[in-house]
Amino acid sequence: MTEEKRPSSDADRARGLQQARWQAVLDTIQDAVVGIDNSGSITLFNRTAEAIFGYRPDDVLGRNVSVLMPQPYRSEHDGYLSEYRRTGVPKAIGRIRAVHAQRSSGEIFPIELSVSEARFEDQTVYTAIIRDVSERDRVAAALSASEARNRAIIETAADGIITIDEHGIIDSFNPAATRMLGYAAEEVIGKNVKILMPEPYRSEHDTYLGNYLRTGLRQIIGIGREVVAQRKDGTIFPIHLAVSEVRLADRRLFTGIVHDISEQRRAETKLREMEKAAHQRQRLADVGAITAQIVHDLGNPLAAISMQGQWILRRARRDPAQPIGVVEKAADQIVSRVKYLDGMVREFLEFTREQRLKLTAVDLSPFLREVIDLWRPLATDHGISVVLELPDDIPQIRADEEKLRRVFENLVKNAVEAIGTGPGTLTVRVGRAEGGSVRISVIDTGPGLPQDLDIFRLFETTKPFGTGLGLPIARQILLAHGGGIEVADAVPHGAIFHIELPVGGAGQQ
Repeated sequence: MTEEKRPSSDADRARGLQQARWQAVLDTIQDAVVGIDNSGSITLFNRTAEAIFGYRPDDVLGRNVSVLMPQPYRSEHDGYLSEYRRTGVPKAIGRIRAVHAQRSSGEIFPIELSVSEARFEDQTVYTAIIRDVSERDRVAAALSASEARNRAIIETAADGIITIDEHGIIDSFNPAATRMLGYAAEEVIGKNVKILMPEPYRSEHDTYLGNYLRTGLRQIIGIGREVVAQRKDGTIFPIHLAVSEVRLADRRLFTGIVHDISEQRRAETKLREMEKAAHQRQRLADVGAITAQIVHDLGNPLAAISMQGQWILRRARRDPAQPIGVVEKAADQIVSRVKYLDGMVREFLEFTREQRLKLTAVDLSPFLREVIDLWRPLATDHGISVVLELPDDIPQIRADEEKLRRVFENLVKNAVEAIGTGPGTLTVRVGRAEGGSVRISVIDTGPGLPQDLDIFRLFETTKPFGTGLGLPIARQILLAHGGGIEVADAVPHGAIFHIELPVGGAGQQ
């Protein structure tokens, strides 16, 4: 009896081992596997199905598979199955479908479902392979939303946005670029971006792009620059262009943000014209004021010259033996007044003349030494010490040396005259101002300046015979250089003139 049962036992063990193997395979599959019989009852539920649906096998085995479905599929499922058995026309069997399933928690989620049919010992069984695509759909939805958002930003941007590939071929062209350049997107996509450039940039573009791809040396990529572009109608206009580079897999794309600065340039030009007109009006007003003042100031010296001349003439006619000393004194007064008038006329002409500069490299150290050495003998005669303070790294500037020399000679001369007979000290100090420009200070220990005196105003002067034009002219020259001048009180007394000049030099050529 025992010998008769052994073969059956061995067959059972073999089948058991085979079943265990299949179960192990099913439990390691990453997709859910659900088996149902011909009536729709669940006969198989692997571990992935447990994880996806939240049911244990004991919870669902023997129950209708519709328990895994939301409405309306749950109510309609048995009808589908009966219709298939009756007609043999499949709706889901043998193909992959995107449908929804329901977890034990009631949550409805998207799946990809494929159902296969098999027959075993006159029984029909169905196997469903179920893939949870919740995360995939979430990512896809997020990407779709991001793409839509980015598209909306690009489509509604005020600036032109153009992308090109590494061969310079236009890949995208937003509506703002169309409005700005006059091309419809379909007219330029697939064409070389150089059609948007005037010469000589059009001919040079491919060479530049090739050099960058070969060497990595960039001229505009990653750097915003002002360049020019050309519209479809041929007009050339200024733009600010910022180009960035991005790599997508094995592709290299370049994105250009194009900002039309035509209006900005027109506004700047208009402002410059307005400033120039205002400057010209001010110069005319100044010239008118100077002319009126000079005409007024010429009256007294000319009257004095006339009277002195008439006096000499009368004395000479009446008494040819007039002592020579009296005549010389009168003649000296005439010469003095003529020199004063000549100086006033010269300074008037200098002030009214536009300050056109001839810029050259100027080494401040020897330049200032020469200016000081010119006035050092007079200063020494007056008991005035002259000090020149120079830093070790004194920079070279670009300036009109002749005009700049006039400025400093005027300031040093004024300082010597302000100190008078001494003792006193005149200091010329060179340093750096904020922004890196050169600051040169001329400091005297004289009596200082009256509080109510605007020393740079025309005809304002503390000298008995001064014209009041020297410092306004000096200020004009320094402004033309891109610099400036200001005055401050020294401590405990005296005055300080601070002059600033840019290191590189400025002004008109």
